Amino acid sequence: MPHNKPKTNNKGDITKVSSMDVCQTPPHAIEPLLPYIPRGWVIWESAVGPEKLLQKAFEAHGYTVIGTDLMYGEEYNRFNYRPINLDASTGYEPLYDIEVTNMPFSIKYDWLSEAFYSSVPFALLAPYETTFAKEFQVLFQRHNGKPWNIEVLSPERRINYKMPNMGWGITEWSEKKQKMVKKGDSAQMPTCWITWGLNVSTKRTDYLRTFYVPMRSVRYDSDNNPIEKG
Repeated sequence: MPHNKPKTNNKGDITKVSSMDVCQTPPHAIEPLLPYIPRGWVIWESAVGPEKLLQKAFEAHGYTVIGTDLMYGEEYNRFNYRPINLDASTGYEPLYDIEVTNMPFSIKYDWLSEAFYSSVPFALLAPYETTFAKEFQVLFQRHNGKPWNIEVLSPERRINYKMPNMGWGITEWSEKKQKMVKKGDSAQMPTCWITWGLNVSTKRTDYLRTFYVPMRSVRYDSDNNPIEKG
């Protein structure tokens, strides 16, 4: 597997910026969110990246955006920092209304857990398979409907990310055309927006209900006889 392809099976470090996670999101990726984020809301882009593409996209739509990223200093580590007001007269008060980011995929479950703990609406971009993992199902049982339902926005097309080592896609020199031509793109995996607090279902009726159900772990011998593990 190429070293610059996003991975979902590598455990990252919440204290460091991993090169495999610096996959920038194109501005149009926010479009599915716009009908559900009130125009007056302040957005916290918590992993804004080197070019701040999503921050600029939201600002172009008239939103106020607070952009931070661990790459700009340890003080902006998502697990230690939040835009909050700790004034003695007002107490604990978030300075943002929603967190929106393409979270680092290698620490996605840690990031999701922290976002739930923050108790503020969020929309976090993740590999689509995230919602089928045991780690996510535990979070679902713990936080769904408390106070908001967890809802997933599934893009009809894959999102093509700007990769750290090959930009928006793979290019090569064409002798025939005498120029660099695109050989492929960077949309290696289907991704989705995992949201909490956007109340998408109040505006949409065409949604698919997913229910987590138990499943035994069973192995089989060469004669197809089950060897149940539990």
